[in-house]
Amino acid sequence: MASAALMDEDAISRRENPNWMADVIFGYRGSILWSHGRPFTVRDSAIDDAFNNDGSFRWLGFLKKQFISMHKQTLESWLDSLRKPGVPE
Repeated sequence: MASAALMDEDAISRRENPNWMADVIFGYRGSILWSHGRPFTVRDSAIDDAFNNDGSFRWLGFLKKQFISMHKQTLESWLDSLRKPGVPE
């Protein structure tokens, strides 16, 4: 779900992304555990802390563009490998 939302360039704006994160994180009703089994507690300020209280979210826009570009390149490489001579169609 998260990667699909990131892949759709118009799905979530960089300024709406923290709201989407809050809906996903705080709407989750299951347990989140550290690898050693202890509970992981998400503080109310977790998203603001992660964004360093930067309301512009410019770095998130850059990160999203990089993510999309990376996946498009991977898809293009995979398609190119299917087009190589000797590969049955």
